[in-house]
Amino acid sequence: MVTKEEVLEVLKNVYDPEIMMNIVDIGLIYRLEVAPEKIEIHYTLTYPGCPAGDMISNEIIATVQDFSGIKDVKAN
Repeated sequence: MVTKEEVLEVLKNVYDPEIMMNIVDIGLIYRLEVAPEKIEIHYTLTYPGCPAGDMISNEIIATVQDFSGIKDVKAN
């Protein structure tokens, strides 16, 4: 099974395109739930209405799916 630590490490490859820093190091991930067949990532954006929000969400999902092989990945 994939661990929270592994998911956080892979999420360091997802960057906020406006400030070019990864979403883990700038503290955007505030909750992470890992189950055998499901991963939920709860995050915030650098500011409300961030135009890159959908792009970041899609990148979170794709990055974690590619790493873990788990298809049920949610980014909230």
